[in-house]
Amino acid sequence: MASSMFSSTAVANIGRATPAQASMVAPFTGLKSASAFPVTRKANNDITSLPLPSNGGRVQCMQVWPPTGKKKFETLSYLPPLSPESLAKEVDYLLRMGWIPCLEFELEHGFVYRENNRSPGYYDGRYWTMWKLPMFGCTDSSQVWPPIAKKKFETLSYLPPLSPESLAKEVDYLLRMGWIPCLEFELEHGFVYRENNRSPGYYDGRYWTMWKLPMFGCTDSSQVLAELEEAKKAYPNAFIRIIGFDNKRQVQCISFIAYKPPGF
Repeated sequence: MASSMFSSTAVANIGRATPAQASMVAPFTGLKSASAFPVTRKANNDITSLPLPSNGGRVQCMQVWPPTGKKKFETLSYLPPLSPESLAKEVDYLLRMGWIPCLEFELEHGFVYRENNRSPGYYDGRYWTMWKLPMFGCTDSSQVWPPIAKKKFETLSYLPPLSPESLAKEVDYLLRMGWIPCLEFELEHGFVYRENNRSPGYYDGRYWTMWKLPMFGCTDSSQVLAELEEAKKAYPNAFIRIIGFDNKRQVQCISFIAYKPPGF
């Protein structure tokens, strides 16, 4: 019986691991074959090791435009002048996006500059003047008038001279709206210019002189056209415009060019 109890105790001691045995690590037997494991390599994102576009060894990247010594304008300004076809495509894209086209112009600083300003934010010193109003309802690029190398006058100034019939229709509309017709003329600067002015608001440097008085009580466009002919005879080299004045709100509601001197 003693032998049987000894045997069972020995078996129990053999089957139960001691703390020292539990902390032991199996001996190193060498690396296994790597062919049995999938290998994933990290992509090399170092662009310096990649071949760049070349131009016969002279330029490695044609997409980088060197700005040194060049004025900074607007988008696409560093490219050669766009053709009318290219401009039309740009405007067509603008219209497809549902945006409202609008023209702005700058007579002095069309490029980016920072003068007398040390503010931390973006400031390029330019103030662009809006050309008329945003072209709401424009659906065709041909409706956008390019102002390049053209003087900026009043409404309708970029069109050919209006006939007496067309002028009469404009004045008839003015009268239907209840406005008071009035003639004004300018001998020197009938076009937009900015001189000796640095105000942030709109200022184009023109001052028009009134021809006689506002035509209170006028109900016929022929009376306005008769005054226009008198003004043309008195000042043949002047710019003449017709305005509509609201005597209740005390504001000018309409203005358009009626006569330009020869050469304009």
